[in-house]
Amino acid sequence: MALVNETLSIREKKAQADSNAKQVAAKFTAQYGDKAEATYNSIAKELNVTVTQLNELASSAPSIVLKAAGLSAATAPVGNTTGSVNTEALSNTTTAPALSAKVASGSTKDLLSAWGRAGEKIKQQS
Repeated sequence: MALVNETLSIREKKAQADSNAKQVAAKFTAQYGDKAEATYNSIAKELNVTVTQLNELASSAPSIVLKAAGLSAATAPVGNTTGSVNTEALSNTTTAPALSAKVASGSTKDLLSAWGRAGEKIKQQS
């Protein structure tokens, strides 16, 4: 099973390398037309590498070769982004509910609770 996985991995890497090389060739042909090969060879000379070494680089890292040639790899355009902030949510003006000493009903429990709230209200004003 390991041998099969290794073979598939090698096959995928070779397919990717071929695709990369074709991408570079297509960019050069689109930009330079009939002079694509001569331009490619002159870039190899400028970089002080052989054409074979530049081919290997094009297979493994096409963006480097394209950048060296002044051709950039296709990138997705960056759009303008917009955003908004709810500034009202940022203001920290939350207030505690107002204390009321109003008696809800006539029970002793309600009267004691109202006295407690009234005491807290007085403490807050001090």
